[in-house]
Amino acid sequence: MEVPGWFTSEFFEKALRREKGAEDISVKLKDVSRTVNAGTNYSSTLYRVTLVVSGSREVSLVVKTPPSLRFLKEHVVREGVFQKEAKMYREILPSMRQVALERGSGLLSEPLAAGAYDSPRRHAVIMDDLAAQGMSTVDQRRGLDHAHCLVSLRALARFHALSAAVLEQSPGSLDDYLEGYFVPERRDEVKACLDAGFAEMASLVETWHGFEDFAPRLRVVGGAVCDVVIRSRDVGALELPVLTHGEFWAGNLMFGYRADSGKVCKARFVDFQSCRLGSPVLDLHCFLTTSPCDAVRAQGTGDLLKAYHEEMCRAMRTVGCGHRVITLDQLRRDVEDSALYSLLVACTFLNMVLAEPGDLDHLTEENLGPAVDRTRSNPAYRERVQKLLLALSDDGLL
Repeated sequence: MEVPGWFTSEFFEKALRREKGAEDISVKLKDVSRTVNAGTNYSSTLYRVTLVVSGSREVSLVVKTPPSLRFLKEHVVREGVFQKEAKMYREILPSMRQVALERGSGLLSEPLAAGAYDSPRRHAVIMDDLAAQGMSTVDQRRGLDHAHCLVSLRALARFHALSAAVLEQSPGSLDDYLEGYFVPERRDEVKACLDAGFAEMASLVETWHGFEDFAPRLRVVGGAVCDVVIRSRDVGALELPVLTHGEFWAGNLMFGYRADSGKVCKARFVDFQSCRLGSPVLDLHCFLTTSPCDAVRAQGTGDLLKAYHEEMCRAMRTVGCGHRVITLDQLRRDVEDSALYSLLVACTFLNMVLAEPGDLDHLTEENLGPAVDRTRSNPAYRERVQKLLLALSDDGLL
């Protein structure tokens, strides 16, 4: 395992001193390991760092650094992804928590994410280790059972409601998270990119027996998908704009469990690289397309939307935004009207979600193409996409 050369006792000592405002803190770097297996995360590199603080106390932190793939690293540096994520941890999430404390007694008894430190390095995010606090992940390929889905969506509802309150209280405070890609001025450029992606998907789908007729439809769906996303990111036109997580799925969640029963009771978010202002339905589609297990999916997701809506309404009223609550029927219509977004999720990263262990190990620019092809030949991916295509066709959307 290659460890960044700047991972030193002095670096982490500086971070802790800045955070605590205490120059007498001493830090010794004890151990460094990867937090996830190779191939599990490809948009960044995550390390778990064990420190000995002031001679005796051990502290476990997670450090997020740019990805190893050159083109991805160039993207996150160019777009200031890590700075925006650091701002989420250091400014936006604390402001949400402050709103909850001031207006919503009992609304946020648990934080929505890990605490973060003032990193001395521009392209690095330093966070508390949630695993050391008893939180754990789930097997993303198996998906979440009903209880985990409910806990996740209720947490998402609180996140959305608190962001709406922050927007109302300080309208310009979230401007860094305005959409810059899916905008009308760039529609032709974005459509061309989506057309290329859906053309690749069509070439795969036409090799599936009984699904050949979907290939020509996929080749012309890019414009419609583009318009759905542009509409869902148009903050000025939305009835209820919120800060969306952007990649809200099981792999970006950690869970806590009751000591007495072992039942899941809380969820915390990780990975705020893709936060954007927009409609809450984007996070809902991302989650519902990627994360429920087969049993939950077979039962339908109506009760999950209802649970999300109930918690959203409760949270909005608690923080003084009850006048902006939308009805459950309106939420369902918004979800239906934006259903093509689920196709974009399936085209862009559902294959990564369902990838078999080893499929994405040790990615390089040279082996990326074959690795992605392996994930798309996965039977689980084929089955999931086939069901989605049939559902969109039955609804007259494809």
